[in-house]
Amino acid sequence: MTESKNAIFVIPGTSFEGGEMLQNALKAKLDQARYDFFLFDLWEKKGRLERLTIREIQESIEITALHIREKGYDHIIGLGKSFGAGVLLSGNTDVFSELFLISPAIAFSNAAPGSITQFRSVPLGKIPSIMDITIGKTELGKVSTQITIIHGDEDRKMPIDNSINLCNSLANCSFVPVPNMEHSLSTDDYSEIAKLISRHV
Repeated sequence: MTESKNAIFVIPGTSFEGGEMLQNALKAKLDQARYDFFLFDLWEKKGRLERLTIREIQESIEITALHIREKGYDHIIGLGKSFGAGVLLSGNTDVFSELFLISPAIAFSNAAPGSITQFRSVPLGKIPSIMDITIGKTELGKVSTQITIIHGDEDRKMPIDNSINLCNSLANCSFVPVPNMEHSLSTDDYSEIAKLISRHV
């Protein structure tokens, strides 16, 4: 019997360094013989990020995920932090086997559709605040991928209640609160998140 190939595809927040720290923390917790890691580095330089649109980022993520699958990986985990988590949630989630979203920076809205629809083709440098981009309940209801949302209860940039509302609107979502964790993560926070994820994969 052929052993399955597992990939973890890390999409960082606007700070590329955060993605590297998250990936390294996971590598320390998981059996690296079972998982291969891929770090999405499209916006390693902030100036590049400001010129990109969410649509361009999501299309690049989808193409990369499909390429990973073509390489023989039958289980692909999408792992996003903050902005990266919001981009994952509002994109084509079907290319992933499951998603882990850490403090997703996309605001829940009862409106349908959310403002993500109008902002998708706008360069990020022209959007007043990424934190103001919203996704509607109707859009979330179309997502069938298994999702785990991890959020700190001391987050002041994107309050924990937002993630609770996102999770409650998704068909297959588990919510994991983390005590005393803020939006900007410390080394200890990354280690704790890696420990949580290792229990679920």
